[in-house]
Amino acid sequence: IADAHSPIGITLECVKGVGDNTEGYAVSDAEWVVQELRKKGYWAHMDVLDASEYGSAVPRARLWWVAWQYLKGSHDEISAFFTSILYSLKTHGRFTIDIFRSITLDLDRLQAEATHISMPLLYK
Repeated sequence: IADAHSPIGITLECVKGVGDNTEGYAVSDAEWVVQELRKKGYWAHMDVLDASEYGSAVPRARLWWVAWQYLKGSHDEISAFFTSILYSLKTHGRFTIDIFRSITLDLDRLQAEATHISMPLLYK
């Protein structure tokens, strides 16, 4: 998906066992996905989330990945941003934070990419 379409954001979900390294490789399959996304210029993170903590009546632990391009900020700032979104959803069922407090989109880079592929880009 990242190679063929280069989306700004990617979210993936799978069974949590993908995060286990049972074959003796240097990294798990889940960590390999994170490494590959980072090589392609994405900020990428993975975590195991339980659906019951986000409103589901059934406990269901799943592995989730999130990856974004064009973000400005350190890895720690961006990770804290996404963690605060998850915490808000977990405790309030909605976002309760200023989502652009510590990170922003690199609009110049985003505009250059859009121009390169002749795609109109609307933003303020």
